[in-house]
Amino acid sequence: MGIANPIGDMDKEQKNQIAYHEAGHAIAQYYLRPDERIVHLTITRRTQALGFMLPVSLVDIYTMPLDTMVRDIMISLAGHVGTEVALGKAWTGASGDLVNVRGRIMQLATFGFFGTFLLGEQPSEKMKDTINHFLDDCLEKTKILLEKHRSELDALVVALLDRSDLSGLEVVEIIKRTGVYGEITQV
Repeated sequence: MGIANPIGDMDKEQKNQIAYHEAGHAIAQYYLRPDERIVHLTITRRTQALGFMLPVSLVDIYTMPLDTMVRDIMISLAGHVGTEVALGKAWTGASGDLVNVRGRIMQLATFGFFGTFLLGEQPSEKMKDTINHFLDDCLEKTKILLEKHRSELDALVVALLDRSDLSGLEVVEIIKRTGVYGEITQV
């Protein structure tokens, strides 16, 4: 037996928050990872998530450049950032995304992205400072991206609030119809 979907009975402000969160992921995914396509975007609760954006790779992935991990971090942060950009304040609800961010940061550290390879269990204080600056930079770049594509963000939210579920093709159509599309954002 599945979990009941609370979206229909939810307070309007909370529905907006969830929609902006998921739309933020979709905008970042579209512009930062053209090697993946968006399959589904929803604000319908599934398992523990109140919504999700589902991308799939266009090719089988065995290894990847470290800058792709940076893009993944920005995509994970984009839900939280999208909510803050649109609603003017931070909300809860991004805990799963932050777990993903932490995992990617540890992978980057292991491969020496922050100046030296992480060979032990915990980063040094110097590496922690570097990681904090890196995270601040990722947050700022993600904010700039979502502010630049605010019309697309808003259009996705309108569609999500109207229908709750969008196919990847519908997401791309809304982005192309609404905003400044075509460029791939460099990190």
